[in-house]
Amino acid sequence: MGDIGFMDKFRKYHEAVEYLENLPSITNGCFAPSASKNPEAYLERMRWFLELLGNPDKELEFVHITGTSGKGSVSTMLSGVISESGKKTGLFTSPFATTSIEKISVDGKYIFPREFVQIMDFFKPYIEKAAKECPWGRPTYFEIFLAIALFHFKKKGCEMVVLEVGCGGRYDASNVVEKKPVAAVTNIDLDHMHIIGDTLEKIAFEKAGIIKGGCEFFTTEKRPEILEIFSDVCGKEKVRMNVVEEKTEKIRYSEDGMEIKIEGLKKEIASKLWGEYQEKNISLVVEIAKFLGIGEEEIVRGIAKANLPCRFEIIQEKPLVVLDGAHNPAKMASTVSNVEKLEYGKMILILGISQKKDVGEILETLIPKADHVIFTTFDFGPCFDPEKLAEISREFLKDGVAAESMPNKEAALEKALSLAGEKDLVLATGSFYLSGELRKKWISEDYILENLESFQ
Repeated sequence: MGDIGFMDKFRKYHEAVEYLENLPSITNGCFAPSASKNPEAYLERMRWFLELLGNPDKELEFVHITGTSGKGSVSTMLSGVISESGKKTGLFTSPFATTSIEKISVDGKYIFPREFVQIMDFFKPYIEKAAKECPWGRPTYFEIFLAIALFHFKKKGCEMVVLEVGCGGRYDASNVVEKKPVAAVTNIDLDHMHIIGDTLEKIAFEKAGIIKGGCEFFTTEKRPEILEIFSDVCGKEKVRMNVVEEKTEKIRYSEDGMEIKIEGLKKEIASKLWGEYQEKNISLVVEIAKFLGIGEEEIVRGIAKANLPCRFEIIQEKPLVVLDGAHNPAKMASTVSNVEKLEYGKMILILGISQKKDVGEILETLIPKADHVIFTTFDFGPCFDPEKLAEISREFLKDGVAAESMPNKEAALEKALSLAGEKDLVLATGSFYLSGELRKKWISEDYILENLESFQ
């Protein structure tokens, strides 16, 4: 970086990210296997590109995680546990809260921006070669990002990689990996229906696609109709299925996280991650870690270290400010349940939702809890019109509660903070992107790029 001033220190990084984000659309459109005549093409394109790069994935072992909710939390906790056991551990997650390097880490530290730039520069001629020669077209943004992660993990000598699925499972680019001791599905719910299917059974079948011969399969799902789908796939692949029971013996919540006692562990776990979903997630992590031969001390330390931005994150006190990426009805129900565990006066709600979401159930779950609502937008992807959200929400508002539209998210945040007293709650939710973009008020992108972590 030489003598470049601080303001320009990450210029090349931002240029590399911009290059990726501005790649023209591929000829066969965006990832949507449920609507594709040849969904296998998604995997073939990824294999073709990785072969061009020397197959970095072939030398790595993977724990592969999917699910409608919780896969990011499970992946992050599990990578911490495996790292504590002494193995150099890579982690690939999706999406990011504030800046792109948050998707790729080794032993808890994000990839250096300069390393990201170096890999991106190395990839560019191969991306152009794929655009001209690959029978399935140029790799997508997600596929290139995954390839960057795999290339980085191989370069760093990772002994295990925890790999979070981007979307679905069966035809997700991550499903090209072969050495897979563990595959896991956290749970199944209705989300991304335009991409992976419009029923729970269809979604379950797509997510079960990560189950491959030679792995051990784990899930926290309990519904018989979904377990039957998983069991059928496990039978065909000759894989053992482990249905993980929630094993919470006792739990205490605080604004710093929760202390949880899991059956079979002598020590309590102090988790920075918060809420009822995390109880199931921790039980799943413990069972997978035991299967991998990891001891109790390492399990407890690894889970305690894990932290994720925008997963019911309490970013400020007085007033209490919570950033939460909930974006579907199931996640929103969990958010409301978590809110009920907090002590506060009024709730001022900042809400922005993606255009592709079915907003009715989300609004019905959340709006009655609010004492003031501000509808807004975010930068990444098309947003549901705030005016329309306000209109739909009217029937769910408590008597006398005001709802307003402020498309500028920063202005919406400042308004919410100005309305909140010291004992009140400001909750920003409805989109992972909204909560991530607002988070910059407290922790800047430059801080993350400088320190390779998202927390101070």
